[in-house]
Amino acid sequence: LIIYATYILVRQKVKRKMRLLEKQIAVDAERQRISTDMHDEIGSGITRIALMSELMQIKQRTKSDLMDEIKSISTSAHKLVETMSEIIWALNPQNDTLENLLAYIREQSQQHFEPFDLQFDIDFPEEVPYVKLSNQERRNLFLATKELLNNALKHSEATVISLSFYVNRNQLCFSVSDNGIGINQQKIREGSNGIRNLRKRMNDINGSIEWIPLNPGTLVNYTMTLNANTTISTFVGVF
Repeated sequence: LIIYATYILVRQKVKRKMRLLEKQIAVDAERQRISTDMHDEIGSGITRIALMSELMQIKQRTKSDLMDEIKSISTSAHKLVETMSEIIWALNPQNDTLENLLAYIREQSQQHFEPFDLQFDIDFPEEVPYVKLSNQERRNLFLATKELLNNALKHSEATVISLSFYVNRNQLCFSVSDNGIGINQQKIREGSNGIRNLRKRMNDINGSIEWIPLNPGTLVNYTMTLNANTTISTFVGVF
């Protein structure tokens, strides 16, 4: 009995140490990811603004050139503020649910499309299951959605762009479609930088993405498979 009791106590102690170690590893990985985001996205934006400002001081410019460069600096500054806002939103633990993610996507995308003369449709369910998402999952899903909508707006020449979402068992399924000129299939096969980045972004969160040609237009399906330990609660929030 003494030997068995000692074995149980030692086993429990080892399990506690393993859980603490796993938490520390997860915290370190999250810190590294945040550091990378700050360096890659915010650092590059600040560097760009600094370089453009220095060039304005060094080189002779006409009034027209100066106005163009000031406009470029202003655009970069607004983009930097937008990126910082997105990172802060993703880091806020109060935004760690699927419902909050969908609400944020709806708000940001509607504001983005408002100035343009085209039809933008969002098809989200009225009731959303309670699912907790990590910072990386929320940020990658949001950025993938943002990039796909921007691509459709800039390159498709579409008059109608649609965004939809539904839950299929243990999968979160998004899709972006348009009625535009379609996408170059050779570009998909070879994998442009944008396509490679989108695939990597989805792979990093146990997801996948595919481009499907329509007549007319393009459909992009991107799906994240939930972790086996993640459960979809029967509680639903009204969206």
